Amino acid sequence: MSDDPFGIRTAPRRTETAGPAGYLRTAPDRDALDVAGADLDTQRRVLQRYADAEGLGELTWFTDEDTQGADLDRIGLRRLITAVNKGEITHLLVYRMNRLASVRAQLVHLFDTYLTPQSVPLISVTEHIDTDAPRGASVIDMLRSFEDPAPPPSDHEAQIRSRQRQRELAESGAYAGGRIPYGYRRIESSGSDAEDRTLRIDPDEARVVRRIFDLRRDGRSLRAIASELNDDEILSPRGGTWYASTVKYVLSNETYFGYRTYSLDGQTVTQDLPHLQIVASPRD
Repeated sequence: MSDDPFGIRTAPRRTETAGPAGYLRTAPDRDALDVAGADLDTQRRVLQRYADAEGLGELTWFTDEDTQGADLDRIGLRRLITAVNKGEITHLLVYRMNRLASVRAQLVHLFDTYLTPQSVPLISVTEHIDTDAPRGASVIDMLRSFEDPAPPPSDHEAQIRSRQRQRELAESGAYAGGRIPYGYRRIESSGSDAEDRTLRIDPDEARVVRRIFDLRRDGRSLRAIASELNDDEILSPRGGTWYASTVKYVLSNETYFGYRTYSLDGQTVTQDLPHLQIVASPRD
C-alpha cells in the first residue's frame, strides 16, 4: 500500500454546511489500545458530550470497527479524509490519538497532509489535546521530531495529572477550559501556571459577541448572522470566514454568561467566571 492512499487533495475551502466530525475505531482483538473499555458506544458518548460542552453541535460520525490502527486503508477513514478534502469538516474529535492512527509517522502524515491544509483542528478528548491550542500544537511538533515509531503520550498517569491540573485551575479561579474562546485574551504573566491561564475580555471581539447575541434575539438565522459579519469584513475566530456553525459555537459558549460547565472525574462542575461575562446570563 502506498504511503498516501487517499488520492488527490483539494485546495483549502469550507462548505456552508461544514460541521464537526467524530472518528471512532476499535481494534480487532480489543488489545492494549482498548484497555480503557473504549468500545464504539463509549467513544461516541464521550465525543458528543465534549462537543456539546464546547458548543460545537452534533457530530458527523465516521467509524471503523475491528480494524488495525497501523493500516490507513480503512473505509471509515477514507470517508473522513474525503469529507475533509471537500471542506465539510470544521473540527475532528477522537477518543484518543491512537484511534486515528497507532503509528506515529502515520498520525503526523494525516495531520500535516489533510487536516492542516483545511485548517481542521484535531482534538483528542480524553488526552486533553487540541491542536488549535499551544499544548496540542507542541504535542504534534514533538511527534514530528521523533525518528523511531512511538505512540502519542497518553498513559494513565498523564491523564490523572491532567485532571488534577484542571481541578487546581478551577479552584484558583483560572480558566479551566481548553482553547481560549473568541472574545478573550490570556493575561501574560511570568508567575504560576494558574496565573498564566487567567483571561481578560478583548473589547473588539466582545462587541462582535454582543452583536451576534443581539442579532439572534432579533430572530436572525445562523446563516444570516454569518453573512452579515462576512459582509462587514469581520474575521472569524480562526481569522477567516464566518459560517453558521461558527455562529452556533459562539451562541452556545457559556463563558460569555460568566460561568462554564464541564465534566471532571465523572461529575458535572460549574465554574463561576463573573469577570468574563460579556452578555446577560439566562440564570440572571
